[in-house]
Amino acid sequence: MKRFVALFAALVLALFIAPDSSAVSKGGITVHNWSLTSIRPTSFTSVDGVVTLTLSSSRRRTVISDITGTIYKKDGQAFIIGRADNLTIHRGDNQSVRVTGHGSLISYTALLSLLANPSLNPADYTMDVSCTVKTGIHRPHPVELKNVPLSDFLSK
Repeated sequence: MKRFVALFAALVLALFIAPDSSAVSKGGITVHNWSLTSIRPTSFTSVDGVVTLTLSSSRRRTVISDITGTIYKKDGQAFIIGRADNLTIHRGDNQSVRVTGHGSLISYTALLSLLANPSLNPADYTMDVSCTVKTGIHRPHPVELKNVPLSDFLSK
């Protein structure tokens, strides 16, 4: 279970760091710091977590919605799916924002695979992340990152 919690924590963090590393950073948002505030198992194969972000925004308002992600094993097999609550960011420096995420193992086979192969090396996993970003009065636009090594998310 500890391995699953560690991978889920990486997923929750990546769901918020990934948008910052793409279209959101162009929208004037900078993530200064983040921490995993809480993580709570909701079943044997799923957990809820809260991430606290410290960020700054030069825009009046940015809404990041429909935040989803999937972690894949090195062989391309989907392993963990996750989603996060919508995030609204207002103009200001060093804002503290709490966001809740949920992650689940795809199947019990994924759990057995995790127990049989205890690798927690982020380089052994890739991730897809998608969200919708709406900045100010502009139209919402989708952001998708595909097949990105998990280590890229966690090196920020």
